[in-house]
Amino acid sequence: MLTLALLSLISGTFAGPFIQNYGKTPFGYIHKECIHEVPSGSEIINEGPNGLTVKTPSGIILEHGPCAHSMNQTEIREKLGAPAVDGSGWQVYTKMDAGDSVNAFLGDWKVPASPTRNGQILYTFTGLQNIDWVPPEKNPGQPFDIIQPVLQYGRTPAGGGNYWGLASWYVTLDAGAVHSKLIEVKTGDIIFGNMTKTGTESWFINGVDTETNENATLTISRAILKTQPWVYVTLEVYDVTECDQYPPSGTEMPYTKLALYESGNEKTISWTVGTNGQSPPICDAKIEVVDAADVTITF
Repeated sequence: MLTLALLSLISGTFAGPFIQNYGKTPFGYIHKECIHEVPSGSEIINEGPNGLTVKTPSGIILEHGPCAHSMNQTEIREKLGAPAVDGSGWQVYTKMDAGDSVNAFLGDWKVPASPTRNGQILYTFTGLQNIDWVPPEKNPGQPFDIIQPVLQYGRTPAGGGNYWGLASWYVTLDAGAVHSKLIEVKTGDIIFGNMTKTGTESWFINGVDTETNENATLTISRAILKTQPWVYVTLEVYDVTECDQYPPSGTEMPYTKLALYESGNEKTISWTVGTNGQSPPICDAKIEVVDAADVTITF
């Protein structure tokens, strides 16, 4: 019987150089020319078909041209050739449609032990989206975005390696992706994720390592951000072909103190376990709703 690793290798031979130009972001495949790192604390003051403008904490203005490459996730996955057989996309997640008055989503989570095998990408995060769409579903056919402070393991478009790191991301399917500079974090550290609305169409996105007080911060202003009603806790992976590319089997990663605010008032979160990610999740990853403020991912 062919192993997952061998099947993945066979599948990859059909992709050719095409996929090498695409980065595996914490929300699907995006051409590397359309993924932009900005200094932590930067403000994205325009993003759309004409490119984006970044104001750095020191006041420097950076301009990036429009993305000239397809971000249609269905087309990109089809160009891979054979279907992917390894872990690819959202594995387990919880969600809630909280309505159009969401103005903050906060929470803590603990950095787990490192895997014993490398070569993969692991992402886990709290997130807010304008619509309920997750990879590997087909392209949504309508404008989409997600804001997210992201814990990662592996080499990603934000950098990194065989260690855990933290960056804040803003990902779209029309104008590309922006992320803060990656900061390294350690097993056992507590990450605080903060997404807070700061204006009619503006959000503050922040991931904090509470052990070191290092921050990974972005502020985004864009018309689509007027409402971000969909609330998530997620495990997303790429290139997982063996189960020891996860933290040790049975490792729990608790998300705690999850707090949702609408019009400035805290609202109880009514979680649903999502079912539109990869099915079944690779290596039997699980997610459990403990209560409104606590969700646990188990590897």
